[in-house]
Amino acid sequence: MNLHKDGTIGKVAAGASRSELFSELPKGSMGSSIRFDRSGRMFVADFKKHNVFLFEPGEKVPSVYFQSNQFNQPNDLAIAPDGTLYASDPNFGKGAGQIWRITRGPDGKGRGEVMFSDRKMGVTNGIDLSPDGQALYISESATRELWAYCLQGVKLTAARLVKKFDGPPKSELDGLRTDIDGKIFVTWPGTGSVAVLTPDGNLAEQPHLWWARWKDGLRHAS
Repeated sequence: MNLHKDGTIGKVAAGASRSELFSELPKGSMGSSIRFDRSGRMFVADFKKHNVFLFEPGEKVPSVYFQSNQFNQPNDLAIAPDGTLYASDPNFGKGAGQIWRITRGPDGKGRGEVMFSDRKMGVTNGIDLSPDGQALYISESATRELWAYCLQGVKLTAARLVKKFDGPPKSELDGLRTDIDGKIFVTWPGTGSVAVLTPDGNLAEQPHLWWARWKDGLRHAS
């Protein structure tokens, strides 16, 4: 994202050592997350203009897949095997957030609904599904909490606190991803780290906990 200037998308070709420009989003837009479906379609969350863009395979010019002025700012995306998108939608100013469920309509356009939960959410940020698609993991920036929910249509049920991170003030959580083994990778920019967790919230054994640090102007991991 934002290769050399805001609003661009870069790519690294197989075997290449440098990024190259893939596409430039419409003026005023800025991407924050990318996801691919099983057909090779690429979806991009545009947090500036409240869009989710769609790039068809082989195309470099996006179309608007879904747009809503009810978005605070689409931030991160998760995608289910059937193509259903889940978008985190934080409101940093109010310390709150919500989740959208976006499905593909007969016309090929996305149809979005705000999901609801019995639990009031914090600033929703990172988001991803468990490998079996039964759990939706959501990181909350300000509370530094990682939550898991069961999916029931547009309802998020059985809220479960996976882990609360203790750290320096303002060390907020950011994006997250899961792998095929069910581990959860949570980025924690304020500490320069990526925590790797088991689904029950325990830290995976070394070397799956990486603490990144700046040294001689380069990023190292240990």
